[in-house]
Amino acid sequence: KAEKIDEAVTVFDELVVQKSELNAFVYNSLISAYCRKNNIVKAFQLCDDMRSKGILPTCATYSCLIDGLCNIGSVQEAGALLDEMKKDGLTPDVFCYTALMCGYCKLGEMDKVENILHEMCSNGVCPNKITYTVMIDGYCKMGDTEKGAELLNRMVENGIVPDNVTYNALTNGLCKEGKLEQAFRITDYMSLQGFALDEVTYTTLIHGLRQPLPVVNQE
Repeated sequence: KAEKIDEAVTVFDELVVQKSELNAFVYNSLISAYCRKNNIVKAFQLCDDMRSKGILPTCATYSCLIDGLCNIGSVQEAGALLDEMKKDGLTPDVFCYTALMCGYCKLGEMDKVENILHEMCSNGVCPNKITYTVMIDGYCKMGDTEKGAELLNRMVENGIVPDNVTYNALTNGLCKEGKLEQAFRITDYMSLQGFALDEVTYTTLIHGLRQPLPVVNQE
């Protein structure tokens, strides 16, 4: 990763030296690289630099920055950035909303996740596979696999095809709750749908089988 960032910086510097025309795509590529490296300060410096050159940040710019802030735990700042984006006249896209939802899911603040979902749908932005997967994973990690299963059904009803990551999120939640029968039903269904069970799936099931069964209160 460090090598790729160094390469991106080198290309950027060469463009500056050659006085080539810089555009939002060039800046966004470098901002994204720094965000993945958790160097948020440098990412925001680049954003300021592009503004100073008369290049307005795009949805992709904000998406990278929001995701970067959430990755370092600065979720409130990410939410403020989304508000700033709207004040600048930009309508957040599904990637911006999903990045912020992911941040709140990590904090277990699912009420805020639902508020964001409501806002994005009200603005005509439809959740995609990543959005649903993030929410399913968030609810399952909070121990609410029923809500996770409900979201899985909803995404299928809306014509969005889940992938291994989506199914694994629900399977993991079910295994942690000791609901192994339901977990195996999910993996059986995956196989019937043509999904190849991956290492994550098998590891999840093995961990589930190793867990002690939940104690049943017989009173």
